[in-house]
Amino acid sequence: MKRIFLIAATLVVANFAVQAQQNGEAAPTFHQHRHHQFNNLSKQLNFTDAQKQQFKAINEDFHKKMEALNKNEDITVRSWKQQKTDLVKAHKAAIQNLLTPEQKEKMKEMRQMADAKFRERIEHRLEKMKTKLNLSDEQVSKIKTISQDFRSQLKTIRENEAMAHSDKKSQIMALVSQQKKDFRSVLTPEQITKLDEWKKEKSDRF
Repeated sequence: MKRIFLIAATLVVANFAVQAQQNGEAAPTFHQHRHHQFNNLSKQLNFTDAQKQQFKAINEDFHKKMEALNKNEDITVRSWKQQKTDLVKAHKAAIQNLLTPEQKEKMKEMRQMADAKFRERIEHRLEKMKTKLNLSDEQVSKIKTISQDFRSQLKTIRENEAMAHSDKKSQIMALVSQQKKDFRSVLTPEQITKLDEWKKEKSDRF
């Protein structure tokens, strides 16, 4: 449960980013998803008004301290990294202290469901692409490997406690971009053309 809020937030960013990249859309901002995620969590976990206010106060205090730390030019890089790590840990601990045991258990269930749905969407999308693009078994195998590597690297990024949210966002977006390039490298020129036409058809429906 230690990293549950950060993991949930990062999952949301990664999930929407993947969809945006594959649909040819602009990826929504990290802060938009954090706001959306908080509202969703607040409803599903039935936050009290006191919890909402405390959560807001904790985040505001954390961001102020991080901003002050980032502006401090009189400390060494090692000291800066250590202070940042300490701030992140303190922030997570403060958030955890807001939750009741029941809310923590509910959050655990939500994270497991989010992971399962994310994997299910990837598998479903792959099956559709296999039919639409007439992918060979070898191509499907390579794409699955790319997807597995993506999830592994995503897990490493989201579990890095010393990394700031903004850095996580940048690395996740770079990871999504690389995944897209790796995926397209598996396709033939004809399949890439079909893929682009398919994405255009999907976007024109909305």
